[in-house]
Amino acid sequence: MDQSKIVKFLSLWVINSVLLLLCSAILKSGIVLGNDKVNGSLAAVFSGLFLTLTPFIAHLILEKYKYKIRDLRIESVFLIAVNSIVIWVIKRFALTTGLGVSNILLVGFLAVLATFTYMMANRYVGDLLNKK
Repeated sequence: MDQSKIVKFLSLWVINSVLLLLCSAILKSGIVLGNDKVNGSLAAVFSGLFLTLTPFIAHLILEKYKYKIRDLRIESVFLIAVNSIVIWVIKRFALTTGLGVSNILLVGFLAVLATFTYMMANRYVGDLLNKK
């Protein structure tokens, strides 16, 4: 595996975990991290890992079936849909993951934020790695 892909993955994992912590701190009644089995920071790390794995796996599946998304808008809508499904699944297993989301609008909001951070991290971390 290429070292730049590992750096992108790890940086996106950190960004997603911090994003979940910030959203939990700002929207206290809507997004809850942690429960009696998993503390808040560990829930952010686990949920951030699942959110980070999602776009990478989705792109691998698209490559396997030789489908290439060329338009940035179509790719972002695709990733928002995939992230919404993954956040909903993470939310449904709240006893294990520790992430609780109160309604579907906040799931969509988190999916849009996760997609935006993926797009920005993909662009800027790649640019930083190419400068060296």
